Amino acid sequence: MAFTPEQVSLIIKRLEEKTKDVCPNCANTKMLLLPGIALTGLYQPPILSFSSPQNLIPSVVVMCATCGFLEFFNTHVLGISRELGIAEAGQPVSPPSSKKDG
Repeated sequence: MAFTPEQVSLIIKRLEEKTKDVCPNCANTKMLLLPGIALTGLYQPPILSFSSPQNLIPSVVVMCATCGFLEFFNTHVLGISRELGIAEAGQPVSPPSSKKDG
């Protein structure tokens, strides 16, 4: 999924409001917004059971152009989930699959 120009502008605006414009690893100031949403899964114990995550954390990803350091920013905290078409916090990211009886 690539972002629309309007979404890119909104993401950059929110990142500028909430973050520093420098890589925490190498202090480079050239950061790149990657074109998509990263979904990080949170699993419940036992940790060896990886069938499906209990919760998904949607994030935009910024990469340092010098060292490749990745930073993940939660779309809910940035206040951009609705504009990116992401379900509100606490809601399923996709509808639950329906099981047919019988």
